[in-house]
Amino acid sequence: MKQKSKNLWHSFTGLFQNSAVRWFDWVGLGLLMVFCFFSFNMRDLLHTAGCSYGYLEGHFRSFYDYLAEFGIDEHGEAGLFAAYLPTIYLIFAIWNIPMKLFGVVPQPTAQLNIIALMWAKILPCLMYIACGILVFKIAKKLKMQDRKAKVVMFSFLSMPVAFTGQFILGNYESFLLFFVLMGVLSWFDKKDFWFVFWFSLAFSCKYTAILIFLPLLLLRKKNIWQILLMTAGLFVIAGLEFLVYRNSPAFRAHVFGIGASGDAPTVTGYIFHSTINIGFEWDHQQLPVYLTFVAFAFVIAYAYFTHCKEEKDEGRMAMYILCLAVSTFFCLSKWHPQWLLLGIPFWTLTASMHRDAKIFPVIELILGVLFMMFMVTHFQGICDEVMLKNGVFKYVMMERTTNPAVSMHNLIGFLDMNTELTLITAILAVFALFKHPQYMAEDPNLSLDKTMGAVRVRTLVPLLFFLVPAIYCVIQSVSF
Repeated sequence: MKQKSKNLWHSFTGLFQNSAVRWFDWVGLGLLMVFCFFSFNMRDLLHTAGCSYGYLEGHFRSFYDYLAEFGIDEHGEAGLFAAYLPTIYLIFAIWNIPMKLFGVVPQPTAQLNIIALMWAKILPCLMYIACGILVFKIAKKLKMQDRKAKVVMFSFLSMPVAFTGQFILGNYESFLLFFVLMGVLSWFDKKDFWFVFWFSLAFSCKYTAILIFLPLLLLRKKNIWQILLMTAGLFVIAGLEFLVYRNSPAFRAHVFGIGASGDAPTVTGYIFHSTINIGFEWDHQQLPVYLTFVAFAFVIAYAYFTHCKEEKDEGRMAMYILCLAVSTFFCLSKWHPQWLLLGIPFWTLTASMHRDAKIFPVIELILGVLFMMFMVTHFQGICDEVMLKNGVFKYVMMERTTNPAVSMHNLIGFLDMNTELTLITAILAVFALFKHPQYMAEDPNLSLDKTMGAVRVRTLVPLLFFLVPAIYCVIQSVSF
């Protein structure tokens, strides 16, 4: 009996010891994915996937205006104002053809039933897994062997911030990231046409693709005419979509107003709040300088003036500069939780090449816990237990009128939002500043096995920190 207990304890502690990626890592991650897939969803997916049925109704040129006619829905919420360029809606429309053919969703709606919602969520989740495969391929381009590249892929897929954005929030940032990583892979292969093509697709999904495109372009290309030509190529798909819908009032009103909520008239008014006044005024108002633009200008200038002698140096420098680019954006701009997915591959890849790789799972664990706390406090009522009502638990949950204090905000919102955001910003800055090639190990195959125990812990602790209170909220609100 004692021997069996000893063996059981040894097997349990083995989960947190150092080793390569094992079969139980994939099984455990898969089970977490399945549970979160069915349990949580943010409303963004319902709205965007629901809008895509406008194309399946045959409204191509009139897509945006047709959706705007729906006005206020039966719940008194804002109607179907499509806020993205057509690419994302077209991708969802093609994927949603079976739902339309079988009559599951007869017309555009922001109130998808559970079948249509789960079907819509499958596609971005598959794209997320495909992004993991692309991270593996990029790791190989950085001269990592299969064993280490698999650890990097697992580290990316299991990163709590990325995992949460995909399987808990249920967002579709993976569309953007997939096209971005395809572009990065083409950059490594020196296929200029495909590099521009994939980034043009990415830019038509989300404008933040430019954060990755310009540094990569300027790091390699020094001819001004090549730079101008390839930069023009970045805007081709988005430009064509603009030409098709330029006369649509709903398109002009909502696509360039950042977000379906229409809570800000301009992109700069919503995202770029980090400013400094240097004395200029106009009409008795200070003219601010946007620090995000200044910092990003520094990043792309640094990329242009950097000359790499060897291919290995170029790959490492590229990963470092991309860390600078995305961290600059997130440190100096207002972001939504799911947006951070864009930076995860580059933070993960550079951490794997660092000579002190063992410290980064610890930092990522702290980031994961802070991220969960900030998400349920700052985005209260959007990214907390409310998401359970868009999953399978909606059938057993009721409104918490008897005990409204049982909320994730009250259960895990230990710190004030200023402290949470400050610490998150500091960590993102560390992810950028200390990833320079001078901090990287000479041997790209320096074993990451020594960090796998820490990777498992950094995966489980933040996710359980979120999931356990969420389940408690379900228990407290079950209707018998």
